[in-house]
Amino acid sequence: MVVDTIALTAPLITSPSAGTLSPGSGQPAGTITVTGVAEPGSSIQIFVDGAPAGSPVVAAADGSFVVNLTAPSDGSHTLTARSTDDAGNNSPLSLGRNVVIDSVPPVAPSWTSPSPNSLFGKTVIPLTGTAEANSIVRLYVDGASTPSMLTLASGSGVFAYAVPPMSNGSHS
Repeated sequence: MVVDTIALTAPLITSPSAGTLSPGSGQPAGTITVTGVAEPGSSIQIFVDGAPAGSPVVAAADGSFVVNLTAPSDGSHTLTARSTDDAGNNSPLSLGRNVVIDSVPPVAPSWTSPSPNSLFGKTVIPLTGTAEANSIVRLYVDGASTPSMLTLASGSGVFAYAVPPMSNGSHS
């Protein structure tokens, strides 16, 4: 007979990173992948806002674990984890990982200046517009497949970018 009354240390959640999880942020649509480290062989339960989420998984020999969950509703959530060993000893909850689920793609940004067909000399072109608050605005020039420029919309959704001088001719 073996008696094990030693409490486990709390697991460590290593991903997802704290912050906003949205389409295209590395998470499959409708899911959250939670990874971390715990006592090897222990059973890991993930909690979302204090409620158990998904099925427990067993930590690998190196202590790593991966849990795929159905994404909770849009909004702010706290992820935590608890491990349990074969003797039924529970760890304390891990430190919380705060995430914001945002499954709604932003509306396309629009610019307010310059107006279409504006004429510029060899000068910097001031581009301003509106977009979803705190979003990254990618500017594609002349149908390029990769963004030529990036800027960040403010908390009120306003963005501004100084477009460097461009070659002669029309640009879109």
